[in-house]
Amino acid sequence: MTEQRSSRVRGQPARFHDEQATLHALAHAAAAESFPRLHVLADALPDSDSESEEEEEEKRGEGSAAVAERNTWDTVYAAAPPHAFQPPHHDPPLPWDCSSALDFFQLFCPPSFFDLIAAYTNAYAEEKHAARKENAAPDSLAEEWAATDAREVAAMLGCLLYMGMVCMDDTKDYWAADTRQPFVADVFPRDRFLALLWNLRFNEQAELEAAEHDKLHQLRILIDHIHDAASKYFSPGEMQSLDEAMVAFKGRSSMRQHIAKKKSPTGFKVWMLVDSATNFVVHFDVYTGAKGKAKEENASANVVLNLVQRGLTRRHHTIVMDGFFTSVYLLEKLLALQQYAVGTTRVNRKLFPKALVQGPSMQRGEWRWRQLRAHRQISIVSWMDRKPVNLISSRHDPTQQSSITRREGRAQIAVSCPPVLNLYTKHLRGVDVFSQRQSYNKIGRRSKKYFYSLIWFLMDVAIHNAFILYLRKHTPQHFAEKDFRKQLMQQLVDGYSSRRRPAAVHKRARASLHQLERTQTAGACKECCKAVGRGGNNRRSRFQCADCGVHLCVPDCYNKHVQALAKHTDEAESEYA
Repeated sequence: MTEQRSSRVRGQPARFHDEQATLHALAHAAAAESFPRLHVLADALPDSDSESEEEEEEKRGEGSAAVAERNTWDTVYAAAPPHAFQPPHHDPPLPWDCSSALDFFQLFCPPSFFDLIAAYTNAYAEEKHAARKENAAPDSLAEEWAATDAREVAAMLGCLLYMGMVCMDDTKDYWAADTRQPFVADVFPRDRFLALLWNLRFNEQAELEAAEHDKLHQLRILIDHIHDAASKYFSPGEMQSLDEAMVAFKGRSSMRQHIAKKKSPTGFKVWMLVDSATNFVVHFDVYTGAKGKAKEENASANVVLNLVQRGLTRRHHTIVMDGFFTSVYLLEKLLALQQYAVGTTRVNRKLFPKALVQGPSMQRGEWRWRQLRAHRQISIVSWMDRKPVNLISSRHDPTQQSSITRREGRAQIAVSCPPVLNLYTKHLRGVDVFSQRQSYNKIGRRSKKYFYSLIWFLMDVAIHNAFILYLRKHTPQHFAEKDFRKQLMQQLVDGYSSRRRPAAVHKRARASLHQLERTQTAGACKECCKAVGRGGNNRRSRFQCADCGVHLCVPDCYNKHVQALAKHTDEAESEYA
């Protein structure tokens, strides 16, 4: 006999937030019955739709009315027009004799910088050679090292510029028979170029040991030169873009970072402040990593404040950045410095008005906004595109209306939006434009040592800024940064050839060369053997040249041999001279 099913049917499970709402209502009713006076006072308080639990705890902890006002967002806009940016009357003057590509590049990397590189490279190579000689380690390149100078270092940089345009995986391919590149191979022998590249140093060894706490000690000289020239010869405009750039590197370093969405996801992170109108790199800071450091509060905001205080000397600039940096705290600090800011923001940021997230759904082209009561210039806008886009600004009126173009199928339509969105999309890409231009003809060669990647990146920054200053003085048509690099590499090399360097060995006097000695056995005369095919005889002689190791007849063949060698030596010495 089968068992009958129960007539009771299990109801649907209650949702979590419904259960929490029910429990909250029961607790509220119980508290009202137990403490009616407190309940009445609580109902009389104004309702705030923007306070999170974290802010309420902060409010209770500080017990200050100023905190409550700082956390209050209004829906009635109070006009707070921004101050107008006052540009300089004229650009900073350039040196009167600055005309060629090399002249502009030397504003950032002066000739004294190449002298220092040559001195540091020679000191490092000699120290390494002495250490290997003491340890009896064979190294042909170290044994053949000859002191370099600023002229040779500049020519090597010109060859590296060429290698950035004509890319080959293996550096030795530029000298190989099938892939030989005359611009490089005619300037440097292969082993000499590799020796220079391996021994290249940008700081003194004693200074390196004294600066172990500074991870960027190898770069300090070049960083200071670029920063000084940027502040001296360029005046930033009103709109500034701030973002991070990546320097590709996969070796070992505590400074290495990983950002999955970047084109070069693994490498060094560089914070950059770029002028939006000209893409000039105003200031930059290499991120050295958080390893071994105490946790810093408001770390992203401090990055922005550091770049702004060092790179911008005038007031009322507008800094455009993404949601990684922006916060109410940052905009308040920038307003104290009389600087404005615009950017996207994240809903989990502190003091973000939750009413913009919890409100009713919006259609495309609609937006909601709130204005901070403590700082009337700060407002946050939530605009609906395909999904909500949250923007924060300290200089825009959120009640104004603008439009932006969006694509629907094959057609383009105009969608309503607040004006802050147009400014953000127009001026954010300053750092991206620099990274794109740098990727086309990137200087340098791959290395396992971390500072080489950063040195080549800083050289690219110097060339990029020099090109922008070049365009300020010259206005050639269809002149791109690649053309500027071509001129620069030609002027850096300027007919130099390391192959003409005399050998750094001790030579004996001419009178002591090619002395004859008598041997026990006879050998074929070298000069007679040359004439065998022309009717001569293959004679044998017991006299041998002590230097050349060849047998010669005395005196005719010996005199002919010495005269030929003397003529060849004179031609070689005149070529070296």
